[in-house]
Amino acid sequence: MKNDPIPALSDWQAQRWVVCHAILPLCLHQAYAWYTGKNLGPLAAFFLYAYAFRWIAVRELHMLRALGQIYGFLDGDEHERDGVPDIGVGKVIRSLLSTTIFRPMFTVALAYRKSQTPLEMNFYWLPLEVGLYGIILDFWFYCELSARGVP
Repeated sequence: MKNDPIPALSDWQAQRWVVCHAILPLCLHQAYAWYTGKNLGPLAAFFLYAYAFRWIAVRELHMLRALGQIYGFLDGDEHERDGVPDIGVGKVIRSLLSTTIFRPMFTVALAYRKSQTPLEMNFYWLPLEVGLYGIILDFWFYCELSARGVP
């Protein structure tokens, strides 16, 4: 087993999983707009997408754990890989809360337009917006960690 090649997941398979899950909150949002005739406000959009982000993250963790049970965890018998030292629990909790609250908050603040439903957004600008979003978000997390003195 240790000498077997490491199983690989193709980029296409990973991207397909992400797209299939990411499209669900957009479909819910669009269905709400069709059913009510009005769009979500920014606060409602934040809660919808924040909850969806958490739901998708939990599903991904369950999937990864199941795959780990099938294929193994890369030398888990020699090095503990999924434990969090007691001294790091607070840092992990702060990081999780920051990620699950601030990511959706930044997404809504930077990209949400109440005048547009998901089907009405400008798909030509989407690659640029996604790229800029990643840069801005990484910069914010870098500044947050630097302010806490984390190298």
